[in-house]
Amino acid sequence: MKASSFTGRVKQEWVKAGKPNWTSKELLAICLLIDFGFSIEGLNPAQKFRQAIEAKDLSYLMRWSGGLKFSSWKH
Repeated sequence: MKASSFTGRVKQEWVKAGKPNWTSKELLAICLLIDFGFSIEGLNPAQKFRQAIEAKDLSYLMRWSGGLKFSSWKH
């Protein structure tokens, strides 16, 4: 079952990948793929993130994805 929140889906991918220590670029790539998946489903749970994609605001995208707190997730 897919999570309905953006962060929930990132966490699912992280667990599925074996809980790796993703680099900031790898994490951003995962977030972009997850956003693409949501767009195919007609969903937009992270509106500012999608707006930053459309604006090609790499600085915002890196800060946003870097703000995910893996340390607070159950290991």
